[in-house]
Amino acid sequence: MCGKFVTDQLLNGKNPELIFRSTRDGQTGNAYHSKCDEKENLLTIIKATSGRIFGGSQSMLMKKGGDKWISDPSAYIFSVSDSKKFALKNENGKHAFYNHKDLGPRFGGGADIGLAKDFTSQYN
Repeated sequence: MCGKFVTDQLLNGKNPELIFRSTRDGQTGNAYHSKCDEKENLLTIIKATSGRIFGGSQSMLMKKGGDKWISDPSAYIFSVSDSKKFALKNENGKHAFYNHKDLGPRFGGGADIGLAKDFTSQYN
């Protein structure tokens, strides 16, 4: 069920490239940005220690060295575990994702989903 949700609902026929894996590249915000800055159309999938799988999608460019909220009307969050997509808790994609060189991915102005510097803390 989860694999079908990812291919049908999240990838939309695209063939993604794995550019960052925390277990391979490092479990820090700096490691994340070393691979993901200057990229767009990012799909972030997170597996929590509880086993739950969730994440977020953004289409706008993740600029290097940023420290600001980025607007993206097509951004969303999702739960692979529940096979559901959710709109962000903001208006028209404002504050869709936060770009900060020291933090991991963070979606939604109310920190709908986010990883701290060391990826051992999360916001949800």
